Amino acid sequence: MNVLPFQGIQNSFELGETGIKPGDAGYREKLERVAEQFEGMFIAHLLSEMRKATEQMNPDSASASHKPGAALMDEAYRRVADDIARQRAFGITDSIVAQMMPNDAAPCSLSPPGRGLG
Repeated sequence: MNVLPFQGIQNSFELGETGIKPGDAGYREKLERVAEQFEGMFIAHLLSEMRKATEQMNPDSASASHKPGAALMDEAYRRVADDIARQRAFGITDSIVAQMMPNDAAPCSLSPPGRGLG
């Protein structure tokens, strides 16, 4: 049996608990919100891994994750990650939305207002 880990992800994204389908009016808004949350989680994970790598390179701070205030730093990283995701700086949200929208949907501006290609 050859099963890909992401096979059928679009069907599972149809948000069974809310019943929203790709043709429904609120689908795009919900999709953008969920994709933005994913981008925030991804960025937070990147920041966390970078902090761990920095701690390993600097033996003096190897126990930084056990110092007082580590939980506060984790929260700060999550908030920074969420702010970056709201700006769609990494483009992950836009890529997910572009892939998950039905082909007959109206095209959208993938860049937030004020950001252009030139």
